[in-house]
Amino acid sequence: MRYPYPDVTIEVEDDKDILVEVTYPDAGTTGNTFINIPSGNNKPIENAGSVSIGSGKILKGHFAIIASNLVNVAPQIDKIRETITIAGVKVVQHENLKADDKTPSIKVKVIFQ
Repeated sequence: MRYPYPDVTIEVEDDKDILVEVTYPDAGTTGNTFINIPSGNNKPIENAGSVSIGSGKILKGHFAIIASNLVNVAPQIDKIRETITIAGVKVVQHENLKADDKTPSIKVKVIFQ
């Protein structure tokens, strides 16, 4: 199932490196996150981690699309959860029951100002 999240606007400073961080609060959750940025230099994050998507000066006035495909293989965990943080701002805090969807897809558009 797809879970589209509302567009998010983030104010960025010109001289700051913008990091996207993906975390999974539960054991057993894995995923692939793809970040489509205006420069065409798209960035993947395998499982949890962080990646720089460029400086605020480059991103300001543009947007990025972030999409994640998730799964949790731990039988004792009944939820799939993911948090996406950009430039220190939590933009997505996803949670769904595995009974509702075992392989959710998350999507959010982030606009940089």
